[in-house]
Amino acid sequence: GAGSPAPTTRPNAAAPAGMNKHSYLAADGGPHMLLPVGIASSWSGASSMAAALNPKSDYGRACAATTSTQMAAITVGPGAALVFADPPMTAWGTSADGLVEVYDLKSWTGTNLDALIDRATATLPTPSMTDTGVKLRLEVPDAFLLYAGDTPTSTAYGVHRVPLPPGTYRVLSGSYSGPGESVAIYRLQRTGT
Repeated sequence: GAGSPAPTTRPNAAAPAGMNKHSYLAADGGPHMLLPVGIASSWSGASSMAAALNPKSDYGRACAATTSTQMAAITVGPGAALVFADPPMTAWGTSADGLVEVYDLKSWTGTNLDALIDRATATLPTPSMTDTGVKLRLEVPDAFLLYAGDTPTSTAYGVHRVPLPPGTYRVLSGSYSGPGESVAIYRLQRTGT
């Protein structure tokens, strides 16, 4: 909407080789999240050290939601956001069948993360993925991928705008592992309007 930030969705052309196909997000621990644009103004992140330590703060709720699971949905304003537990790095892209997906990079051995993501997503055709039972609803287009302690307008680690049409999405999951490599993929499959 008007006045909301519009971070670039174009991957960083100045990124190192092997890291310019996707928009990567790294933070010093703490959960990452996929926050629908329509409810982003309801998210306060960790506005202070006290808020970061308060289990009732937005950031505290995000941390608590992922203590025993790798991905969870939490209430934000009138909607919900997806929270990913303490990934070293996340990124987003699209599957072979055109669905938006979030990559939770757990471990890697080389610097060509684009190739790692390509390998991971190629091994997980949509019909083979698990329906997590989690749903995400967007009333207006797009979502932000960011560190849960940040907000889209005040970020220490960066924020990526993920193009998604409004609607309800099932969250599908799958994982890929190779020697020293591990990636979890969360794919958003639209269920209708």
